This record gives sequence, structure tokens and C-alpha cells, in this order.
Amino acid sequence: GGAVVGGLLAGPFGAFFGAQLGANAGANRRAQREARERLERMGLTEDDLAMAQNIAVDLQEAEDSLRIVTEAAEGAERLASRLRTDVDEAYDRARQCLLAEDEDGARKWLQVKSESEAKLPAAEAELEEARARVQRMEDNVRSISSRAAELDAFISRSVAAATEQAALEESEARDAYASSLDARRYEFDDPPPSRRGRATVKEDEEPTRRYGDRAPIEDPMEERWRKLEGR
Repeated sequence: GGAVVGGLLAGPFGAFFGAQLGANAGANRRAQREARERLERMGLTEDDLAMAQNIAVDLQEAEDSLRIVTEAAEGAERLASRLRTDVDEAYDRARQCLLAEDEDGARKWLQVKSESEAKLPAAEAELEEARARVQRMEDNVRSISSRAAELDAFISRSVAAATEQAALEESEARDAYASSLDARRYEFDDPPPSRRGRATVKEDEEPTRRYGDRAPIEDPMEERWRKLEGR
């Protein structure tokens, strides 16, 4: 259980917790803002942070309590076991004394046996209660660990969805940029049909003669003939 929430706090929420501990107020606020922005990019909120923090505290307290009641139960077990052993040993000693015709010794060990037997019921009752406390605390730890696992799964889904969305947006941005580059390349390298073809010549302009074209040759007889006709 502790490993689950510990991983959450050391992972997605670790930066935010660290930012809360800064000494410089201005730098601390800036670090908190940056950590909050990282949480948002992962699809998480400060409510998720508070929930993880509460679960971490609850689980830590439950595990500490379980350790305490477990140690108490172990102590109760040792006490009850020692008393049972004392009863058995005192009985054996008393029996040996009787076999040896030592009645005073037998009475002494029978007294020890009676004193241990008087303490045993209370010790066994405490042991049963201690075991019940351990069981209750184990159930509590399992319950909190289950909540931690559910939160872990929720956060994992949120982070995965945010990562997938970010990757999709980045891919779309790359495609849009590539399309804009293709459009600009078409504009410069392959002009539209309206800009292709031969240039038009204005009515009051003579066609530009290309290199190698010959100028028209005038016939002298043709010129004299036009003069005679008055043209």
C-alpha cells in the first residue's frame, strides 16, 4: 500500500510537494505555478493532489497503527505463552516433589502454579483482543491501499489521455506546418496557369523582336511603283 501512494507522491505530485517547501516566497510561488502547470499538462488537478496527499497520510497512519498493535499482540502472545509454560513447569515440579516425599516443595510449586493460572485468563483475553485489533487494522490498511490503487489507476489514465492528446495536437500542428510549406513551394515553383504562357503585347507597342529574327527587306521597285500611284 505505501509503495503505491509513495510512487504517486514521488512521481506526478513530487514536484508540487517540493515547490511547497521552498524558502523564498517569490521563487516558491513561481515554482508552485510551474508545478501546477505540469500537473495540468498531465491532466491532473490540485484536487487530485489533495486526494493523493490525504490517502498518503491515512495510509501512513494506518500502517503505523498496524505496527503498534502488531507489536502489542506479539507482547500479549509472549505473556500468555510464558504463563502457560509456568503452569506446566510448576505442575511438573510439584509432581516431582510428591514423588520425592517432599510435601513442602510440592505445596510451593502448587502455589506457583495457582498464581500463574490466575493470571492466565486475563492474559489470554488480552491476547484475543490484541489479535482482533490487528485484524481490524489490517482490514483498514487493505481498504486504504485499495483506494490508493484506484487513485493510481485514475491518475495513470489521466496522464495517458493527456499524453495522447498532446501527441495528437503536436502531430496535427506538424501536418499543418508541412501543408503550409507545400503551398508556399507551389506558389514559387509552379505559378498558376494565369501567370503562365507568353506575355501579351499592348496595341501601341511593337512586338519585341527576338534574337535572330530578320528585319523585313524593302523592294526598291515596289517603292517607286507606290510613288507613281500617288500612294
